[in-house]
Amino acid sequence: ITCHSLKGPANYLKLEAFAESLEQEDQNRLVNRYKMQLLIWLLETKTGDLDEIKQKQRFAAYFDQLKHDGILSQSSDFYDYDFWQNSYVKAQTARVVITNHAYFLHRVQDDKDFAKNKVLVFDEAQKLMLQLDQLSRHQLNLSHLLQSLQAKLGTPLPLLEKRLLESLVFELG
Repeated sequence: ITCHSLKGPANYLKLEAFAESLEQEDQNRLVNRYKMQLLIWLLETKTGDLDEIKQKQRFAAYFDQLKHDGILSQSSDFYDYDFWQNSYVKAQTARVVITNHAYFLHRVQDDKDFAKNKVLVFDEAQKLMLQLDQLSRHQLNLSHLLQSLQAKLGTPLPLLEKRLLESLVFELG
């Protein structure tokens, strides 16, 4: 059985951003030294998962520049090596996918077949229903609705429909 752990894009290193950061010498010599350590890590990692890196919080501002944003151009020099893209492809072919509840709900909105024929294991599963409830709520602009109802009341309508609309306008107003 194939199994894969999939995280949101911000959990992976974006190679393009890292390459750009290498071209700029930082004023902080510790950051420059850390860039060299990251180059060594790149030779060792198979996942590009930023959780593998130690002292990430110490260089939080630098890592904010390196996090993957989920956007990857097919013309990028790093397209075939992109960690997040490769992880997503592995998840598509895996039978069992381990993922975070919030990431799953956003991912499945973009890719309806993502969970098809898969066994899903959720990290923080207890929060799944709450997150689903928050995502399923729709907002309604009451002013716009009232204007539409008022406009509809100005047209000739059967008496019952007119009274129902008047009642709605009264209740919403």
